[in-house]
Amino acid sequence: MSYVEQVGGNHYNGEYQHWDMVVDTNMHYLLGCATKYLCRYKTDRYQDLEKAHSFVVKAENHLVKGVHQEDMASVHLWLSGAGLPPDVEDAIEHIAYAEYGNAKSAIEQLMEEVAMAEMAGYVDQD
Repeated sequence: MSYVEQVGGNHYNGEYQHWDMVVDTNMHYLLGCATKYLCRYKTDRYQDLEKAHSFVVKAENHLVKGVHQEDMASVHLWLSGAGLPPDVEDAIEHIAYAEYGNAKSAIEQLMEEVAMAEMAGYVDQD
């Protein structure tokens, strides 16, 4: 693998970047996009989760196969250095294995948590 600096990639952790894992595992484009949006923590987290969910639905509709079992070591290596919360890691593993029902449920749970946190900001605490 050759190292190429990711431009604007300071929201990803570790030297082994997301795009390295996608290339090393021959991950399908739709799955790579879904996992990318899951691990981004930018201004509009809810929208990134919606994007991840839509890529999973598209992959499911087109019967996209998951990462080959032999390549899952690269997924786990990347996850070990990515510093992601366990629920995000679980969603990414479901995507990599093409367990679409589980992946959608995990993302929907994340979306609900983000929505609840945003709503809590609107509630008067007095």
